[in-house]
Amino acid sequence: MNFQPLNTIEELNRRFWRWLEVDYHQRVHGSLQDQSPAQRFAIIGESMRTLHDTKDLDRLFLMRVVRRIRKDATFSLGGKLWEAPLHLRGQKITVHFDPLQYQRVELWMGQRLMGSAKPCNKNLNATLYSRSSNYDQ
Repeated sequence: MNFQPLNTIEELNRRFWRWLEVDYHQRVHGSLQDQSPAQRFAIIGESMRTLHDTKDLDRLFLMRVVRRIRKDATFSLGGKLWEAPLHLRGQKITVHFDPLQYQRVELWMGQRLMGSAKPCNKNLNATLYSRSSNYDQ
């Protein structure tokens, strides 16, 4: 093997991709039942589905937990209180969220998006709940 020094990161990337495509992906691997990664992908790739360009890819990576919306239209998530739309009170919903930033908190029932949640304003929530306390369960 002939090692030559590199001067730029671009040169390193070029060499890596050349090695990956020309050597690694074409070489037979015992763990792939004596097939190369390129051969294996060609066989399995026929059954792969592709996503539409309009698909919201970030939504696919959101975490999901089941919660019941309380009578005051709140639920707990990540140690904080969140507000849900009033029509979801008493319902069991699935919360889809980004656990790192909590910027996107969506409420789902089955395959249907029911709305978004927002951090709870406890003072405002108490006022709204007392005015609409005709909810029985």
